Amino acid sequence: MPFSEEPGEAAFYGPKIDFVVKDVLGREWQLGTVQVDYNLPVRFDLGYTGSDGKDHRPVMIHRAPFGSMERFIGCLIEHLPGTFRSGSHRSKCACSR
Repeated sequence: MPFSEEPGEAAFYGPKIDFVVKDVLGREWQLGTVQVDYNLPVRFDLGYTGSDGKDHRPVMIHRAPFGSMERFIGCLIEHLPGTFRSGSHRSKCACSR
């Protein structure tokens, strides 16, 4: 899978991975992200006692597998031109008289 480094991007907490996809018009959208946070555990004074009996500071992991759900659904609708498979329809069956 190709990747690129983005120096200067707004990663406030620590290293992060963004998943960028192209829509049917060739536009790039950031959908998913995973980010390591060293800041909030310090701000909230979080800690735990490890198996070695010593105090340790945890690391938080922020994740948004689809990014904004609205953005994900918008890209999905454009990609499928509004033609969803029967398994993704709201009503699975219809009854008639």
